[in-house]
Amino acid sequence: MTEQTAKYQAKENGKGNNNSNGNIQTIKQRIDLESYLSTMGLTLKKSGSDTKTCPCPLCNHKDCFRVTPSKQLWHCFSCDQGGDIIELHQIRHNLTKADAILDLSQSVGIPIARASSMNQQRDTGRNLSGTPKSETGQNLRKTSQENIFNEAMVYYRTTAKTSPGFKQFLHYRKFNPAAINKLGLGYADGNLHTHLKARGVTDQEMIESKLVRKNDNGSLYDYFRYQIIYPTMGPTGDVIHLKGKGIDKTGRPTGKTWQLGNRDSFFNWHQKPGGQILNSSPKKDTLYIVEGENDAVALDKINRTAWAMGGTLSQKQIDILKQTLSTGGFDVCVIPDNDSAGENLLKKIKSELMYYTLPDTLRLLIAPQSQRITARYPATLYNDVDEAIRKTDIPPDFSRQNKAPLFGSATPATGEKPSTAVSSSKTITLESITRPAPLAPSLKTCLNLYRKTIEEQELKYSSNIVGHIVFELLMDIGDFFVIDEEILYIYQGNQYVVGSNLPFKSLMYQLSRGSINYADKQSKVIWESIQAQCYYKAPHTEHRGWIYTDATAGTIGATATPAIYYNLCNPKNEIIRITPGNIELLMNGCNDTSVFLQKSPKTRPIALIPMTDEEMSDGLQIFFDLFYDNMACDISWKIYILSFIVNSLFLNMAKAHGINKFTGHQGSGKTETAGMITALLYGQNFVTVGSTASDYTDAALNPVTICDNLEIHNITPDRRDFLLCVATGITRQKRKSGTDSANIYEKTVTQIITTSIESFEFPELIERAVTIPFDQEFFNQRYPGSMIIENSIIGNRDKILSAIFRLSTHILNNYQTKKEKIYRYLEKNHPKHSKRRLNEHLACMAVITDELKQRTPGLKQIFDMSVQDIVAEWINQQDKENTEIMFETNIIVRYLNLLAQESANGLLDEYHVVNLNAVADGLPEHPTDNNNSTGNLTMELTTSELLSAFELLAKKYNIRQRFSSVRHLAVRIRNELSVIEAAQWRIRQTRRVKGQNLFEISNC
Repeated sequence: MTEQTAKYQAKENGKGNNNSNGNIQTIKQRIDLESYLSTMGLTLKKSGSDTKTCPCPLCNHKDCFRVTPSKQLWHCFSCDQGGDIIELHQIRHNLTKADAILDLSQSVGIPIARASSMNQQRDTGRNLSGTPKSETGQNLRKTSQENIFNEAMVYYRTTAKTSPGFKQFLHYRKFNPAAINKLGLGYADGNLHTHLKARGVTDQEMIESKLVRKNDNGSLYDYFRYQIIYPTMGPTGDVIHLKGKGIDKTGRPTGKTWQLGNRDSFFNWHQKPGGQILNSSPKKDTLYIVEGENDAVALDKINRTAWAMGGTLSQKQIDILKQTLSTGGFDVCVIPDNDSAGENLLKKIKSELMYYTLPDTLRLLIAPQSQRITARYPATLYNDVDEAIRKTDIPPDFSRQNKAPLFGSATPATGEKPSTAVSSSKTITLESITRPAPLAPSLKTCLNLYRKTIEEQELKYSSNIVGHIVFELLMDIGDFFVIDEEILYIYQGNQYVVGSNLPFKSLMYQLSRGSINYADKQSKVIWESIQAQCYYKAPHTEHRGWIYTDATAGTIGATATPAIYYNLCNPKNEIIRITPGNIELLMNGCNDTSVFLQKSPKTRPIALIPMTDEEMSDGLQIFFDLFYDNMACDISWKIYILSFIVNSLFLNMAKAHGINKFTGHQGSGKTETAGMITALLYGQNFVTVGSTASDYTDAALNPVTICDNLEIHNITPDRRDFLLCVATGITRQKRKSGTDSANIYEKTVTQIITTSIESFEFPELIERAVTIPFDQEFFNQRYPGSMIIENSIIGNRDKILSAIFRLSTHILNNYQTKKEKIYRYLEKNHPKHSKRRLNEHLACMAVITDELKQRTPGLKQIFDMSVQDIVAEWINQQDKENTEIMFETNIIVRYLNLLAQESANGLLDEYHVVNLNAVADGLPEHPTDNNNSTGNLTMELTTSELLSAFELLAKKYNIRQRFSSVRHLAVRIRNELSVIEAAQWRIRQTRRVKGQNLFEISNC
């Protein structure tokens, strides 16, 4: 019960005893503060001219309790409380101020009027659970604001059970009815005045309570009408404050709020962690302090107890928090809103409750019995914790009634803030929807407090204890995690390696304002303490590259649901987690799954924009408009390239990605398209030419790797190996520098684009290349120029990428099933196509294309093919391109054609080759007249003889020899037999001669 309430009760029952104030002053004069403390076994020691000290009777901390005898006042610097004898007695025995005065008055024999009639009414007006109850069937005999509030709340709760508006409110908020009952919410239907009149309350009493008003014509009307009512209980369990929040017919808030009463405590104040009523047996847990009442209800849904301020933090609420942190037995965590009011709330807590925000080691040194107060902001995608929970989860109570499509296709009603989440059955953790908010004082302040405390307690300085304090404070303002044996620290978006390196030493010097310098002998112990605690307490993870996919992150029903983690490369060191229907913003390395992603060195920061499906379609349309008309290739390949860009999020969903070869004559627009792709993914044009070593590094850390102007003469053996490594998705192994046994494994997670005029000549590259021809016939006649297009892409980059991220939440839904369906289609209907090694990649691209077509208005209008038809179109064009390229570039066919040419010119002697056609026809074996030769060639050679002939041709025509041995040539002939036969050559094995195969080769 508050002092204001006690005075009001005294006035009502004691008719305003004029001697009360004088008697209270007499009590203070008669009870000496030092004598009162001595009865508790405490002895005061003189510490100044007018101050004495002793252990604190409240928090038991030594030498922090100061008494000023001349003023009869006290203050504890540990639990940060103070006052006179009445306030000490009140806090010590957990009494109201009125009860403390009555208790002390009896000890000195001074009469103070007691509001006995109100106490009696309070006892009969409450049930065991603390819920207000009325005297059923009887009129209210005595009225006051409190008992009228109690009666009103009973009515509001009863009305809520049958109100359609209240049901719509539950539906919109996704609140659990059980939580609503526990927290006592009600609904005002506008008929309270009728109910109170029937209960015997006079018009004047109703008007004085302010719950009922009178209009100009003298009629009564309710103050709260068509609103959700949130009651706040006082210390006695009576309703002392009512807040009404307006809702429309759909249950959504109207933004209008009404309130009555005094806000001297918290909404849901009578509950404590563990669901226990205050003053019951303590249980160590965490209590959450939130701004709005709906935040408290939402947290109850995930089994977290929360008190709501109902506005700004009042001084009375601060006093309650101080007492709770001193004696409550549980820690407190504040979750403010993501706005300026939330920032001001944390500033006020830092100012008013500083001692409770200290790192554990320091706080318990100063006040051993105290609890800690911390803070967490909602994830940046949400305004408050209620929105974060509502848009991340659908509780079981409503799952049958509100089955939202997993693809999130339902568009939210007008006026609703865009949601980035559609429900899954995944359990919500508070850590996944909130982020740490620094609350502790500066490191400099903490170190000064430590020195002051050990001086007062006559303790020795300990560098190890300082290390604990520093570690705990660094944890409060940043995040640690461990990769292998390397300890990393994230602070204000910057990444530091914990140790004796210059960046971390500089950070420590800056945070401590020069108090900690690594050059000092004691500071090295601090460093060792920090490192040891980090390795033991911080989460351990491993390098994940720039993107990571957890294929079994969760389940929907019995189906595994993948999760894609993507680094936004922004100053806040944030990553996103994309799951079916859901996008979450996480701290990199410090999240519920300890995923740490490296930054792509080329990628400029990405600002995630929350989107509805409608806004996503707008973003995808911008994507379509900027790319589609400005790529100089066929329509099927334009669609492929759009899907190729989206596929940068799905690189871990398939092993082989092939080589995307942009080919065409000079000035055909292939390099411009590559530049457009990098402008979107990187935020700048990054079409470059580098060494093979730099390409490996590039491919490990970036979503797309561009090899510009990669002609045949540039493809060295190392470059060929790199292309194959990326195309097949294998991991490169190399020796770690400076060691004899350790290896480094480089996994390329990228898509590769090559631009060139010439075709590949290596079959292993040709088979894995998706060749996309560019030509001037596809030019956009209104093309504004590459710089204008790239600047437009960069200007719309955040919107386009955010739309692609949201599109990915739809693509992921049943992704594996959809991909397997396309894969089976390829295996059945195109069993021998030229790019069958890329079937998985093509299946991924087909799934993306299908979703992209459905959700991009412009693409949907021009694209009337089924996804199977578009895949068939890609394959047919690749088969055609592949046949032409293989005929042109196959080295065996080239050598055989040269032999036929030599035969026509009568020059086979030097190759030791006999044309069996000439012998069978009785013609001269080596005619000198070229005109007499048909050029038809049939020869019988061993593999060794054929290799010798090829080597002579290579020298004569300056061709690089490609066969290292007889066995190598034999294997290549078998592997490329279909291409050789398609080029009108026939090779068949006739017999073995001296251990070697004898082949009959002919172009007949």
